[in-house]
Amino acid sequence: MLEIGLASVLSMSLATIGIWPIGGIPLQANDATSVQIVLRDATIRPAIIQATRSQPLHLHIVNEGGKVHNFVVPAFYVFTSNLPPGTSTDVSFSPEKSGAFPFYSDAGGQPEAGLRGVLRVSPPEHSSK
Repeated sequence: MLEIGLASVLSMSLATIGIWPIGGIPLQANDATSVQIVLRDATIRPAIIQATRSQPLHLHIVNEGGKVHNFVVPAFYVFTSNLPPGTSTDVSFSPEKSGAFPFYSDAGGQPEAGLRGVLRVSPPEHSSK
């Protein structure tokens, strides 16, 4: 029998109608955190992504802007291809260090104004490192 917690139901409901508050509400599935990233011509939402060290993180990246954008997290060697307007891609990785790490779109070779955010990686609950 499949059990779904209230947080998961709320997350899925908000995702279905396209609401992604600052900080995002990660969807939990099999110990993986899934977050939809929306790129527009002047913003990335959510601007803060929460993750747990050594836990899988799945990002679904959608370009809803009118220009080409991409998604880069240099600290974890995440570099998507350039995404034309209306396209998407998926990235999965397990962050292996804790801390705050910038992410951004740098289509054209330079970080784009307004298209920046922070990936906050916490240690696992049972760890003090």
